[in-house]
Amino acid sequence: MKYRIAKMITVASGLEDLVYSNAATRRFNDVSASHWANGYINTSAQNSLIVGYPDGRFMPENNVTFAEAVTVQSTRVSP
Repeated sequence: MKYRIAKMITVASGLEDLVYSNAATRRFNDVSASHWANGYINTSAQNSLIVGYPDGRFMPENNVTFAEAVTVQSTRVSP
């Protein structure tokens, strides 16, 4: 699930302190402010670790595709 990837990449990047302050807003139109992973999703997106779709969705309940996993990994290791 994509929300789990958002949490893992946020924690691995040492950005967990920003999660609470990013939890109150909606960056993606399909992730409610009350979703438990909203802060992780917003924090990872704000720091360019993940991106949503051009139509403003993130699709947090979908499985991560291979292409998305490669994109996250390449973003994570880029200088």
